[in-house]
This record gives sequence, structure tokens and C-alpha cells, in this order.
Amino acid sequence: MRAEDVMGVQVGGPSGTFISNRELDRVVAFEDLSTAGSFMVFNRSRNLFAIAQNFTDFFAHESCGFCTPCRSALRC
Repeated sequence: MRAEDVMGVQVGGPSGTFISNRELDRVVAFEDLSTAGSFMVFNRSRNLFAIAQNFTDFFAHESCGFCTPCRSALRC
């Protein structure tokens, strides 16, 4: 299968790294772009802000609220 008109790739799931189509030559390795094996390829028909909102909603829903970043965010 071939990806058409790639906008970017989310590597390592929602909490991983997003790379743009200008970075597709990066090396999947601990030293450069580490991953647990998850790749989501997005083409230009997708809205990058909607993707980020979806990831944010996911983490807000899944948070137990006990780690420091979540406790700090809940106080705001």
C-alpha cells in the first residue's frame, strides 16, 4: 500500500512524535526517532488541529490525575 499526499506521520502513538513530510528521511532508531512500533500516516485531507484536539481529548479522558503534569493542569 502506498500513501498519497502525505502531510505527516505520528510515530509512537498519540504521545509520540509528529514528523512532517519534510522529515520522512529520519531514521527509526533509539538515537533519532524511537517508537514502540506505531505509525499513523496523515494526508492533506486531514485537519492537523482536529488531530491534536482528538489526542488532547483522549489524554484528558484517560488521565487518572495523580502524576504531576496532570495535577498541575487540573489546577488551571
